[in-house]
Amino acid sequence: MFDPITIILSIYVLITVGVAYTVRNTDLISKEGFMLGNRQASEIKIAFSAASCWAYVFALVINSRFTYDLGLAGFFWYSLPYVLTIIYFGFIAKSIVSKLPEGFTLSEYISKRYQNKNLTYLYQILQLAAAVYAITANLTGFGILAEYVSTDFNYNTIILVLGITVLAYSLWGGIRSCHVTDFIQMPFILIVSVTFGVISVFKSGGFSTVITNWLTAKPESILSVDKVLDPGILLFLLFAGSIMADNSHYQNALSLKKGSRIVRTYFMAGIILLLTLIGLALLAAGAYSVPVDVTKGDLASIIVTKYHFGEIGAIIFMLMVLFKASSVLDSSLNGAGTILANDVVKKGNPVKISRLTMIVVMTLGIILTTMKIDLWILITTFGMLRVLAVAPTVYALFIDKKININGLMPIMVVTGAIGVGLTLIDNPVGKLPLNILILSVPLCYITYLHFRKQNSTL
Repeated sequence: MFDPITIILSIYVLITVGVAYTVRNTDLISKEGFMLGNRQASEIKIAFSAASCWAYVFALVINSRFTYDLGLAGFFWYSLPYVLTIIYFGFIAKSIVSKLPEGFTLSEYISKRYQNKNLTYLYQILQLAAAVYAITANLTGFGILAEYVSTDFNYNTIILVLGITVLAYSLWGGIRSCHVTDFIQMPFILIVSVTFGVISVFKSGGFSTVITNWLTAKPESILSVDKVLDPGILLFLLFAGSIMADNSHYQNALSLKKGSRIVRTYFMAGIILLLTLIGLALLAAGAYSVPVDVTKGDLASIIVTKYHFGEIGAIIFMLMVLFKASSVLDSSLNGAGTILANDVVKKGNPVKISRLTMIVVMTLGIILTTMKIDLWILITTFGMLRVLAVAPTVYALFIDKKININGLMPIMVVTGAIGVGLTLIDNPVGKLPLNILILSVPLCYITYLHFRKQNSTL
């Protein structure tokens, strides 16, 4: 009997080889072709790609944890911020495409908008770090689940094979390979999640039984102040910072065909994500209605899948998770490569520079993944630093007033350093107050500059 991971990875490699053949030569040799697919992507393709590269593997894992460990309140206050984030990003995407129609990255726009080199450098660092973080989190999430179903491979072997496979086809096909794989993979993820979730509910006694048992086991209300604040507001802040600091999302928007309805595209992405998360939540909630031993909330969805659908079901579930991991990995690699080749190293062959960057970023991601950092720590620590970018990004995209922001970069650096330092003390400050601090300091400074400039022109 073949190890499940052997079957899953074999199927995956065959699919990625097939994707490689769909990439046109014109998408491999030019900067615009390799990084943006010559700006010819359709709305439906970007909707699936946006949903796919926003739905990190840890999103599937943490969704299971929140659903099983915290009940309806946990699922509600996890999924709502997650889905609303990709929907409101549509308005951000619309703004950057209108202001930088021929651009490649957010940091390129920040440079032109504020004309401040230090702030531009900080954005480039945040976005490159975001790519490493995304790769680490997704490899970690896949490794956790894959190790559960594998009999022959250990954690490090699994993530190494996945990392090298994604790196190979990303190096070959650039952003177009991302869009093609996402267009294949995200519908599969959606169908499997919803189908497995609904069938498992009926196999567990029906919706009434599953929901009743779930609410009985975890009765806390979604209106609980504790849940509204944490994870609710905390995740709104973390997700807002995460998506704004991740260049792969801007790259998707800039890849759209001219004239596309950007807001509609990202609304579709939000609906796709919502249905996926509901399907997975039904699986995790069903653990309270079947005789299974869930030792860790992260595994609730796959444990119920294996109980109802056997080894084949576990293989299909893991193939879905593998698809999810690769969608984020390839997007993050392309995002990092584009930043370095377009914004930092402006001399030389941009496609070659992009590819070299991908190799370095994937290597760093694999090394960090071997450390087995807890997923919640990855989300809250890396995500917290990305919240720094929220205020200056929103101001740059939606307010045209010119302000002198020479003091902004040092303020952001000091604020970020304080935030990280407060997480390391013996009695750490809560994650929500820290994120509010990191959001508020740049926001207050920019607000002060805005009104000072406004008053000076009266």
